[in-house]
Amino acid sequence: CCHDAVIREVSDTFASQGVKKTYMAVLDGLPTQDEWTIDRPLGLLTDQPVRVLMGPGHLPACTTFRVLQRGESRSLVEVKPSTGRQHQIRVHAQMSGLPLVGDKLYGHAPELFIASKERDLTVHELNRLGHHRHALHAHSIELDIGGQTMRFHSPLPEELSDLLDR
Repeated sequence: CCHDAVIREVSDTFASQGVKKTYMAVLDGLPTQDEWTIDRPLGLLTDQPVRVLMGPGHLPACTTFRVLQRGESRSLVEVKPSTGRQHQIRVHAQMSGLPLVGDKLYGHAPELFIASKERDLTVHELNRLGHHRHALHAHSIELDIGGQTMRFHSPLPEELSDLLDR
């Protein structure tokens, strides 16, 4: 009974967007500003061959990006979504003109998403993407449960920090 109550409270906290999430991402490109916010509603794109593709829509979505480090052609950013839409960070990064390194769906080579479902990508295709997966990491989460603030933190994996071309 107590376990079920905690699960219900955590679920309600997520549903009411009472969770503060922070991500880290490696973007393909160099932002012109140190911090920016994309406040663009999102929705499913129904006229696309990929059924999970998101784009402009009617569901409120807001994401703040803050540069932590710039390389020669890539940037490490802290990302804070204030809403929780499917693919929100990836879509808002792409809308900023700075897709996530390795993002097959919203990056510079979306045709590789479909190709990756049919076969293994070639070394040349993986090099074009810059990484075997999109460079997004859930860095921290904060939520209040029963009046107590709980914080969880996960450091950036070396495989992502190595993507910065210093």
